[in-house]
Amino acid sequence: QKVQSDARLVMSTISDQIRLSSIDYPFYGAGVINPTTTLALKDADDKSVQFRQDSASCPSALASPCLQISRDGGAWTTMTGADIKIQTLKFYLSPLTDPFAASGTPPNIQPEVTIILILQGNSVRSEEQSPIYLETTVSSRVYKR
Repeated sequence: QKVQSDARLVMSTISDQIRLSSIDYPFYGAGVINPTTTLALKDADDKSVQFRQDSASCPSALASPCLQISRDGGAWTTMTGADIKIQTLKFYLSPLTDPFAASGTPPNIQPEVTIILILQGNSVRSEEQSPIYLETTVSSRVYKR
């Protein structure tokens, strides 16, 4: 049950940040290649917020890989606890190019992110070792036109 609770908290945190931010398209260069393992956003103050799956700086070897967040280019902070490891974290961004770009013909689509997250507990209890599969699509509430 703790793994499920932590999984919901992680998904909620990422989803809330997407709703309140815009996708940082310049981070991805010429365009997004789906799926991506790093989600780069710009918050309301135009500061970067990034999420990634990584094996560095996790609480323990059993909790590796873990989910990390970086705010405004600062140090990466682990979001998941020592009793959880991330099996899969994928982000699918749509559209693949900035719909609010000043040049060219940008796509007329509200940005959204599909998150696929698979977590697993590393407890000795077998019922807590079953993977938990979560998927959701979240639209940014930021509209710049």
